[in-house]
Amino acid sequence: MGLFSKKTKTVTVSSEITKSRILNKDSDFFVQEIYKTLRTNIMFALPHTDENPAGKVIVFSSAIPGEGKTTVCINTAITIAQTGAKVLLIDADLRIPKFHKYFGINGKKGLSDVLGGFCKLNEAVVAIKEHGMDCIPAGQIPPNPAELLASQTTVSLLEELKGIYDYILIDTPPITVVTDALAISPASSGMVLIVREGKTTHTVLKNALKSLEFANIKVLGIINNSVIISETSYGGPLSKYNYSKTYRYDYKKQ
Repeated sequence: MGLFSKKTKTVTVSSEITKSRILNKDSDFFVQEIYKTLRTNIMFALPHTDENPAGKVIVFSSAIPGEGKTTVCINTAITIAQTGAKVLLIDADLRIPKFHKYFGINGKKGLSDVLGGFCKLNEAVVAIKEHGMDCIPAGQIPPNPAELLASQTTVSLLEELKGIYDYILIDTPPITVVTDALAISPASSGMVLIVREGKTTHTVLKNALKSLEFANIKVLGIINNSVIISETSYGGPLSKYNYSKTYRYDYKKQ
């Protein structure tokens, strides 16, 4: 069975990839193959058909901070874009946005500005030419992120984008910290939940899944991140990626 099936299935990602480890041609073979597996399972889980040709909206979140959701979201998008599909990344973490830092782009105009009516959609979309995809950074940090993401304006925006892109991947804050991910997910095709080996407890994961079930949000799958593997099946060593970050939800300037 793959990652995405009728029953939630857990698949491991070998490491939590930091900014410097965004997928590229020199990335570890094993890491690239894991993301290709995720890509394949997403495409099988959310096929484009004549009856349903619109783009697929996939929300990425985690149970708690520090589980690697942003880098998994970005690298999954990169891998999907490698197939020639039209891919859009949206930074919907309107409290601690990161995409503009990962890609070195201007984040002053973005999702919050479009939703608030302060700029047009085409002014917020940034082409990430290196990876053949587009990105909408978070923009200015608003005082009411959850309400903004739960608005009809967000639903209308996603409907418009579904007519342009094949896949829209959205990074959101952790579920058990704030309600932002739950606010935007009803307008999506489903959610991918990131957990971290040695960090996410069964209780925390169970509470996160209960929140998603209560909100009637489809869980496409769970990715177990930061698993340390000493060797590949081919006998080659894998390096252990170390990552640590203080993650707080404070309103602050970008």
